[in-house]
Amino acid sequence: MKKCEIIEAIEEELQRAEKKHPKWPENIFKQAAIVSEETGEMVRACLHLEDEGGSIHQVKDELVQIAAMCIRMLLNPPLEKILKSAKGEQIERFDIF
Repeated sequence: MKKCEIIEAIEEELQRAEKKHPKWPENIFKQAAIVSEETGEMVRACLHLEDEGGSIHQVKDELVQIAAMCIRMLLNPPLEKILKSAKGEQIERFDIF
């Protein structure tokens, strides 16, 4: 895959995920759990590739899903507040829970 194809696939997955699950949790730990779940699915796809004749396409699909969930996490306002706080920028409220 070329870089532009990867970015396009991630954008498509992001749109699909936002349509299927429009509500994204505000709790940063729940967000991290979603990213972690996708990562676990990628590891499982790698194991199937190694041990059970799985598909490299499944591994790529899982990697795209991880990237899309990471973008959702980066776009989420509570994380934005954390990042602003880390930079010393003023925030109205710091409530990630």
